[in-house]
Amino acid sequence: MVVDSPNTRHPRLADGILYKLMSFADEHPEAGKAGSGRQARMDDDNVFVPDVWWRGDEHRLPREGPGHVGTPDLLVGVRSPTTWRYDVLDLPVRFAP
Repeated sequence: MVVDSPNTRHPRLADGILYKLMSFADEHPEAGKAGSGRQARMDDDNVFVPDVWWRGDEHRLPREGPGHVGTPDLLVGVRSPTTWRYDVLDLPVRFAP
């Protein structure tokens, strides 16, 4: 498991992307929804919490539930300098649910 507290730039970038997507969703409510902080369960062994996600209208999340089941239509992860090697080298990283 890789755990790293992001620096101040990391959340600013993620928040900026989320703001743009949410603004788009406000102008085009039929297009879908954006958010952050919900787990995305890829399979029984891989659960991720993306910085920002987008789900098209046909894949909206239920109001109640554990989070995403399957991959959202868009996942955004802001790369951190201390963990970039896990992102670019395709090293096996196992995340606990």
